[in-house]
Amino acid sequence: MLTDHELATIESIPCLEAKQRNPAVNCSSHAPLSPSLEKSAILPRILNAGNYPNWKDPMCFGEGEFFCDPNQLLSSEQRKQLTAQMVKLRHEQHITCGPQLQHDPIDKWHYDPFYLGVAIAKDWPLHEADSQSLQSFGRILAGRWNMTFPWDGSPAFYSRCPNEAMLIILPDKRQAYLSAPSCMFICGEKGGPEVTTALLLNMDSHGLAAGVSAGITEVYKVLAASSPMHKPGWEPIEKTSGTWDAWNKEGRAAVREVTYTGASYEERLWNWSQRFLFGIAVLVLAGSIVVSLLVCYLAPGLAKELNKNVV
Repeated sequence: MLTDHELATIESIPCLEAKQRNPAVNCSSHAPLSPSLEKSAILPRILNAGNYPNWKDPMCFGEGEFFCDPNQLLSSEQRKQLTAQMVKLRHEQHITCGPQLQHDPIDKWHYDPFYLGVAIAKDWPLHEADSQSLQSFGRILAGRWNMTFPWDGSPAFYSRCPNEAMLIILPDKRQAYLSAPSCMFICGEKGGPEVTTALLLNMDSHGLAAGVSAGITEVYKVLAASSPMHKPGWEPIEKTSGTWDAWNKEGRAAVREVTYTGASYEERLWNWSQRFLFGIAVLVLAGSIVVSLLVCYLAPGLAKELNKNVV
């Protein structure tokens, strides 16, 4: 995103493209971009939410995985090890999705892979480094990267499991944040503090690569605890924690139908109280109708009798 002042001096498309990648580029419409200028335009000197590259872009050095290290803060070998770890953990740990998101009368509970993206940035703008800005940046970046395409297609449908998250790492600021669309399984507030703590502690002790590895491991560790497996018959192993607790806290009627064991004492008391009150209301209505009919039937005769007595 360029300001009006920066746009005022741009007179060519190549210059505009170079400025969008790096606002510090000084170009002219009267001369082609020099090789050094082209090289500087490939990678912005200051990354931000508007120019952060896609994981498919060569400047991410992501080894074909949802991983981006545009400043090359990690070595090639370290990136290969981290991306291999991401693939391994994603295949080993799935999340449990409830029946309200998959209207299948047979396979009411199903399992989704959890897609984690890792975005590393250096010299990140300070005004975009707060938790709210990083949450928004993570959601924007997840939309650009479309990590769930193999599972959900493109565009991803709205009613689906929140099976993605973006781990944003700012090493020079000693900061990390986990951005997710929902706190059903993991997010910045639920499980996120454990992830960032493990990442930063290992980064301080053993370097950036060890910190990133610890953060990725902690993400899937939290998922394993918050999304337990289920027994046959759709009965969860633990009804007081994990996915079961998350679905029921939000009042998911579909889940209650699957595991319905009968009304509680309070529910039965409330039902019978309503029936009793309804019965009284019906009796009062019937009584009022009877009284009105009697009035209509007896009133004319009573009026005549009263008139005779008067005369």
